[in-house]
Amino acid sequence: MPEWKYDGLIAAPSAGEYFNTYIRDQHPCHERS
Repeated sequence: MPEWKYDGLIAAPSAGEYFNTYIRDQHPCHERS
């Protein structure tokens, strides 16, 4: 498997978590755990 494809598999879930956190931070009206 090409290295760039392997890196993409690692980066994708991390990016998802990052954006989910960012979106929560932009909407403080939603309760946080």
